[in-house]
Amino acid sequence: MPVAYVIDQGATLALANRRVTVKLDGRDIVAWPLVHLEGLVLFGRIGLTTPLITALLSAGVPLAWLSESGSFRGRLQPPTGGRVDLRQAQHAMSAEAKLCQARIVVRSKIAAQRELLLASLSNHPDAAVADVRRELTRLASMIDRAEERNRLMGVEGAAAAAYWKAMRSVNRSALPFGGRTARPPKDEINAALSFGYALLVNEIWSLLDALGFDPFVGLYHVTTPNRPSLALDVMEPHRHAVIDRLVFRSVNRGELVAGDFERHAGGRTHFTRAGARKFVALYESSVLAWRAAIRVELEALSLALRRDAGVDVLAADPPSTTDAD
Repeated sequence: MPVAYVIDQGATLALANRRVTVKLDGRDIVAWPLVHLEGLVLFGRIGLTTPLITALLSAGVPLAWLSESGSFRGRLQPPTGGRVDLRQAQHAMSAEAKLCQARIVVRSKIAAQRELLLASLSNHPDAAVADVRRELTRLASMIDRAEERNRLMGVEGAAAAAYWKAMRSVNRSALPFGGRTARPPKDEINAALSFGYALLVNEIWSLLDALGFDPFVGLYHVTTPNRPSLALDVMEPHRHAVIDRLVFRSVNRGELVAGDFERHAGGRTHFTRAGARKFVALYESSVLAWRAAIRVELEALSLALRRDAGVDVLAADPPSTTDAD
């Protein structure tokens, strides 16, 4: 079990016999061996004991807190040590090198959009969707001619507008979807998309920390206080291949239905607790194959950045100095 999720409000987590136990209303509802955990995600009002926090840190298990609706609140990240050279390489990147990497991000993102639309066309031919795929191809051809970040952002923005317009036709469920709305999500499909993106970016953030990256120093997204810009960079192409595909497949098959969501004043929509639990299960079954692929991608990026910075990539990692002598 790489990542465990706790959704039941009022639950308390504790450590017992090297197992993470979850109690609700005074009774044990589940327990996981600590050694099997690679991450823990808590939604809303979840308590945990100090001995468990200490054990998670010692075991190198990151902990993320999200709101009940999936908005990010904070993280507890164990020390990762090592790869100072990688962080130095990130910070020392030239504007030209960052633009080169940013082009890769946008090119991969548009390719993922085109692939998802193609999969839809194979089962449900739609002229409007086919036209958008051609438009995405045209926009992708402009990437190498974008000589500054603002122009590249213009290409990405035009691609996103075309893509989300086409995704209205991909939705064949009874749930409404007029396009992407994120803050706040105003319908069930947008709520599922936002929830899924929150899960995925948290996973990528944990992996970046584990590999020694600085998650806040982006290659495409501008470095902004308290925003994991590099995690957002990495997520861009994968959000369509993993989350968009999952959400639209699930609503079209009737696996996610209106009863899995609740609407609030101001139009904000989010999962019910039962709906969130259902979505997490769907997410876990979909993301397994992508976890290894994303790790390989990041390991290749680490190698490239350090080589470009003149680092001897064959040298052993420096020893950790987190323990007192």
